Amino acid sequence: MTLNERRRSCWVALAVGAGGVVLCAGSAHAQAGGGMPSAGGAQKPFTVDVIGAILYDSNAARGQDQIAVARDLHKSEVTYSPSVLVTVNRPLGRNLVFLSAAGGYDFHKYNKQLESGRVDVSGGGMARLGPCGLSLTGGYAVRQSDLEDLPLRVTRNRQTTRSVAAQTSCFVGTGLTGFLGVSASDTSNSADFNLVDSDSVSLNGGFGYGNRRLGTVQVIGGYTRSSYGESANPLVRNQPGFNAYNIGLQYSREIGNRLSGNASITYQTVDSSDPLIGSSSNLSGTGALDYRLNSRMGLNLIYSRGAAPSIVEGYDYILDESVGLSARYSLSSRIQSSFGARWAKTDYKGRTQVLLDVPTDERTRALFAQVSMQLGRTATVSLNVNQTKRTSNPDVFDYTAYQVGVTAKKSF
Repeated sequence: MTLNERRRSCWVALAVGAGGVVLCAGSAHAQAGGGMPSAGGAQKPFTVDVIGAILYDSNAARGQDQIAVARDLHKSEVTYSPSVLVTVNRPLGRNLVFLSAAGGYDFHKYNKQLESGRVDVSGGGMARLGPCGLSLTGGYAVRQSDLEDLPLRVTRNRQTTRSVAAQTSCFVGTGLTGFLGVSASDTSNSADFNLVDSDSVSLNGGFGYGNRRLGTVQVIGGYTRSSYGESANPLVRNQPGFNAYNIGLQYSREIGNRLSGNASITYQTVDSSDPLIGSSSNLSGTGALDYRLNSRMGLNLIYSRGAAPSIVEGYDYILDESVGLSARYSLSSRIQSSFGARWAKTDYKGRTQVLLDVPTDERTRALFAQVSMQLGRTATVSLNVNQTKRTSNPDVFDYTAYQVGVTAKKSF
């Protein structure tokens, strides 16, 4: 999964008005460790959701008018997206196995070349082992890349991501805590020209102290190795890859029933295998704060900063920073609403040998609002309105896009 995709997944969590703490992923995300999810929740053991969505996008080309012409795209678009989501949560005593499998297809009114199927499967298990917990997870996803992630010369690209992770965390009666995790992921692209496949392996861990009154504080550290596949273009050098090292602190606490938070700050060193790029050091981290004002309204704040691989040839890695603020309000027992904003900054690090026609030094601001209504016991319909504005270098990739969508869901 590219960093831009992880950033969008956090944005989705905001858009649906997530009530819990949401952690967005820079490289420090894997170090957020800490506690294990509860195996004894009130989730249904098996659900099937049938979903239909219609979305109008005023700027599907993700750029100015000349970008739409160069990509041979109709600038505006209407997308029809039917999908099915199957969710399994099976408690086994104090343990749990789970699966989420979604599949769908995007039909486009104008830009037929962008039509594509979507698959997103994740699953795993959790087990309690005395004072410790163990989790094993895996994921697989296939989708058409968002055009904002692609260089100008590439329009159609089916991206495949695979990931596996294992983590154990412990809490002993004296208040001592600790965790250790390992994860691996890879990204491959159907388009060869200007894009490159990548894979990453991460090891992270931490130890500290926690109790109900003070919360939990941990010293955390991690290592990530990212490498790239060979370029299909003989004029472009193979990308060298990089190593990232992190060390820092993580703190989490629940304050009563209304306020909960989690924050980590790390000193990150990114060491490129290319001697002309060398190494760089900066602060990175994640943070989340959730505040429930009353039974109707809540606020959520998230932040992330970190490095991740680039799918574009010629760039060694991406440094991304984002902050999001959302509010949720219950109009009634059947009508829910949410609104918010997100700001993001993306810098591409590396050196190019050829002109790649890709936006760099991106600055993005997004606003959203959503209203959803429950119809009966198992059906919902929602209206979403979004506005996104991006500035970049070169400025031909600057754009403002308005999106209006309607989604209906029936659960079985």
